[in-house]
Amino acid sequence: MLIIVQPGVNSFSFGIMLAIIGVLAHSLNALIVKKQTLTDTPQAIVTWMVIILIPITFIPAIPVWEWPSFETWLYLWGIAIVGTLAHFSWTKSYSMADITSLEPIEFIKLPIMALLGWMIFSEIPGTWTWVGGLIIFMSTIYISHREAKATDSLKPNDGVQEPKL
Repeated sequence: MLIIVQPGVNSFSFGIMLAIIGVLAHSLNALIVKKQTLTDTPQAIVTWMVIILIPITFIPAIPVWEWPSFETWLYLWGIAIVGTLAHFSWTKSYSMADITSLEPIEFIKLPIMALLGWMIFSEIPGTWTWVGGLIIFMSTIYISHREAKATDSLKPNDGVQEPKL
């Protein structure tokens, strides 16, 4: 990440700081969800997440609230549907496999986002973004391969039956 962000060359912006906080929050979220899959179904985890997020996001939105346009509503529903499907899929995968065998798959997002950024916004990633992404990708392949040999990392939760609703 330091190669992509290039501290000292580029200014360390508020956006980069938020991205780092987001990565840390996502990591903590993954660990919590993995722990929850030992006792709760993926449907219950995703449902409770949505219920709890409503007041957490609604309260700070009140002072700046503007009613969305029709087009914005379409985008919001798309985000909600795709986001819920993605969260359910990841939660289900966490209940079926070891977290260390799943997290490397997250790195496929870098080339997908680079491609979509280019197609939708005409953004072309810089050389250091590709170099940093290649280092992350190759490191992930190496670590995943090494871990798969060292342990049976693709086994489901040992001795834990999938919870029923």
